[in-house]
Amino acid sequence: LVAYFAILGSRFVDTTYWDGSARGPVMALMVLTVAVLLRLGFSWNFRVVMVSLFIMCGAIACHHMAILLLLFGVAYVMTMVEIQYVLRRLKTRKRAGVVFVGAVVVSVVIVVPFLVFDYFWQSAIRGMQGSSLFQFESEVLTVLFVGSTSYINQIGLILVFAVAYIPLLLIKEHLSARNLFPFFLFAVFIPVFGETLYVSMILSPFAAIFGVLWFERVFRSRKLRRMAQVMLILLLVASMAVPIWSVNRWNSESFASGDQVLVGNQVFNDANYLAGSRDSAFGLCNVIPVKLRLEALSGVGFLGSGITLALNGDVSREDVIAGLQRSPSTFPKNIYNWYEFTEAPPVDKYIRYLNTVGVSYLYGIGEIDGGSEYFATHSKMIVVIDNRWPSSYVTHTSETSALLPEEIVMAQSLTYEYRYGTPLLIPSYGYYQSEMVSMYLVQLPISGT
Repeated sequence: LVAYFAILGSRFVDTTYWDGSARGPVMALMVLTVAVLLRLGFSWNFRVVMVSLFIMCGAIACHHMAILLLLFGVAYVMTMVEIQYVLRRLKTRKRAGVVFVGAVVVSVVIVVPFLVFDYFWQSAIRGMQGSSLFQFESEVLTVLFVGSTSYINQIGLILVFAVAYIPLLLIKEHLSARNLFPFFLFAVFIPVFGETLYVSMILSPFAAIFGVLWFERVFRSRKLRRMAQVMLILLLVASMAVPIWSVNRWNSESFASGDQVLVGNQVFNDANYLAGSRDSAFGLCNVIPVKLRLEALSGVGFLGSGITLALNGDVSREDVIAGLQRSPSTFPKNIYNWYEFTEAPPVDKYIRYLNTVGVSYLYGIGEIDGGSEYFATHSKMIVVIDNRWPSSYVTHTSETSALLPEEIVMAQSLTYEYRYGTPLLIPSYGYYQSEMVSMYLVQLPISGT
């Protein structure tokens, strides 16, 4: 049962989908590492020490994910401190003492990284930015719910039963390193909660073990045995269906750019295909909304095209010749010599902020690199909206409506009261609307009068 659930997580299936991935052996070696360490904690046998070193070297040779063995070591040290120091010194109420000390240690492990080191919280936010399934006013709740759903999808439904079993390790079972280690192991991975790709794969075998142990405990009860049998059958069927649905959903989702990525006889979603390339590739797109959407969904950077600058007349041919330099980007230099005009203003960013923040951007709210000064000399704009696209953009935790299109529509003939309370007039010279496109000729307000 453990093997069945461990290899049917969506993340494991997607990663090893027609691919001899090195992550699979690392997952097995991680479990073996735990087994050897637990033996080593009570018997410093030279042969066991050598076996543990060989396993660790093998894991490191297979995949860089083995760097997370450091967290296994932290959990191991915590376990040994509890067993060999705390438990041996408690004369009475040993279980309560161990649980209390363990709770304090785990609280420190969870609270300190997020409060002292902003990196861990930002990592959690980045890890959950691709979903808008939950949107709460509290960013913490949003990350927690989105993250929990993401891990259940990636590890499998068995994770729910694994989490239910962890408290039983401390309450029902005999206190030992075998029972305390998984408790600390899950705790030390909480600070790296946002790194869902690696964490979900590493914890999936342990989630399978603890989930099956939960069923084993329930099966001991004659009253609950029949219910557990039905639940187990449903879980077996669902665990086979969920990864098929999940992998198919992410690979055949609607294409952000309208283009299909064909590899052999397989069709991939463009954003997911780009995400699979990691940081080894860059994109080039002269349609700014498509570019931003692909960047948000895939995490792949897109090189600026500079087309907007040429259309606006901000850059002449002479300017480009005088300021042309080799680009420092890692775009494949063995194929292309990539150049860029380093003195160009970041118009793409100005337009992005204006679109998302609205006219309040002109007054320093969300200011970036002098955007208000740029629009002071470029106040007349043609705004073209593709009616087939949603007027929204992706944030770290949700999908949010862009404000500028809303403000322009409401300001056709009226003074628009934008969200900061100051009445602003957006002169509109005219507009054209069809089923596919809405076009507005507007002049942006430069002052609040």
